[in-house]
Amino acid sequence: MGLYDEKEKWLQQFPEVKFSEFYRDIFPEGSFEAEAGKLDDYERTGKGNGFIVYEMEDGRKHTRMVFDGLEEIGKQLDKKSAFMSCISYFGKNRTAANAREMFALVFDLDEVGGEEIRLFWEAWVEGLGGRAPRPTYIVNSGGGVHLYYVFEIPVPLYPNIQRELKDLKYALTELIWNGDTSRLEQRQYQGINQGFRLVGSRTKRGETVKAYLTGGRVSLEYLSQFVPEEFRIKDTFYHSRTTLAEAKKKWPEWYHQRIELGRKRKGWTCNRALYDWWKGKWQLAQVHHRYFYIMSLAIYALKSGVSLEELREDAEELRPQLSSLSKENPFTEDDVASALELYQECFRTFPRKEIEKLTAIEIPANKRNGRTQKKHLERARAVQKIDYPNYEWAGRPSVRQVVEDFIKSYPPATCEDFMESTGLSRAVWYKYKREFRGAQTLGAGEQSGVDEAPQRGRGGGKAARRGRQP
Repeated sequence: MGLYDEKEKWLQQFPEVKFSEFYRDIFPEGSFEAEAGKLDDYERTGKGNGFIVYEMEDGRKHTRMVFDGLEEIGKQLDKKSAFMSCISYFGKNRTAANAREMFALVFDLDEVGGEEIRLFWEAWVEGLGGRAPRPTYIVNSGGGVHLYYVFEIPVPLYPNIQRELKDLKYALTELIWNGDTSRLEQRQYQGINQGFRLVGSRTKRGETVKAYLTGGRVSLEYLSQFVPEEFRIKDTFYHSRTTLAEAKKKWPEWYHQRIELGRKRKGWTCNRALYDWWKGKWQLAQVHHRYFYIMSLAIYALKSGVSLEELREDAEELRPQLSSLSKENPFTEDDVASALELYQECFRTFPRKEIEKLTAIEIPANKRNGRTQKKHLERARAVQKIDYPNYEWAGRPSVRQVVEDFIKSYPPATCEDFMESTGLSRAVWYKYKREFRGAQTLGAGEQSGVDEAPQRGRGGGKAARRGRQP
C-alpha cells in the first residue's frame, strides 16, 4: 500500500468535499472580479483575481485567470498538473507586489503516510491540549498532504503584513513538520505565495487529489497562539493610516518621486562574486530543494546586477546536474522557468536567512576572523589610508549617509524596511535617524529665526535628547 492509499484509508473518517464546494468555501461569491469579456473600459471594483498555472502533456506551462464564477478551475483538472494559491491578485501578473488578499494559509508536508497523518492529528492537533492548530481541510496530494487553514476574513496583503505572514508561516512550519508528521527529515519552508495542486486534479502518480473537511475557519490570532511571541500577529490591518493627501503635505519630495514620477525604491547592488559563489553551490542542493536553489540564483542575479539572459543560460546549464539527483523526479525546463519568475525588482531585498531556510544550504555571514567590529574597522581604515592616501576611494558610503539617503527617498520607512533593504542593524537605524531628524529640526529653527541654543524650558531638553520629531 502506497503513501496515498495509507492516508486515504485514515482520512475517510472525515467528510470528503468535492472540488467545486472546496473552492467556493475558500473563495465565497464576491471574492474575485466577475468575468466581463473584452471591453474598452472596466468598472473599478477594487477586487483581484485568482490564477491557475497548469502544465500540458508536452511540458508547456500556461497561466489562466480565475474569475468569481470559478469555472476556470474545473476546466484545468485534466491537465498534467495544475496549481493555484489561495490569494487574489491585481492585474495580469501573479507577483507578490500585485497580491491583494489571502484567503487561506496552506502548508505542504511531504513523505506522509497513514502513521504520520494519524500522529499529526492524535498527538499534535488533539493530544496534550492541542500543540498544533486544527486545519480547516486536509488534502491528500499524493506522497504528502496539504493543510488548509481558511481565514474567517481574508487578510489584506500589504507589504508589511506579507513579511509578518511569512514569519508566522515559517514558525508554524517548524512546529508542524517534525519527526512524527513526516518521513522527510529536512523541512521545506515555502513562501506565502506558493501554489498547490488543484483538488480534483491528478497527483504525480495519477491518483485524484482529494479534500476532507476537518475543522472550521481560523483567524490570525488563533494561529499565532501556537508560535513564540516574536512571530505572533496581533493586528490584522497593518497598513498606514496616513492618506496620500496627508503624505503629499508631510513628505513632498517622496510624493513627487514615488507617486507623481512613479520611481521605485532604490536597491543595493552586490558584488558579482556573490552570484558566482552561489552558482557553485549546486552540489549542496537536495532533491526537494532544487526549485528553491534556482529561485535563489535568480535573486542573487538581481542583487548582483547579472542580466536575465545570462541567468537563463546558467540555470539551463545547471538543470541536467540538478535533474540527475533523482531519476524518478527529474528537474524540468518548466521547473527552471518557474523558478526564474522571481527575477523581479520586488525580490531584490530578499534576506540571506530566508534563502538559507528555503534551500537548506548554509550561508555564513561575513566574518571578521575573530576580531571585534571596532578592531576590524580600524584595520580596514588603515589599509584604506595606505592604498588611497588622497581619499579617492569610492567604496561603500558611511552608515550615517545610508540612513539619511534612505529616509529622504522613503520618509514613511520603518526600521524593518531599512534593515531588510540595507542589511544594517536596528541600532544603526535609530541612532542616525535621531541625529538626522534633530538636524532637520535645527535647520527649521534657524530658518524661522529661533535661537540655536537648546531650550531648557519644561520638557524641551528631554524631547530634544529623545530626538522627538517636530
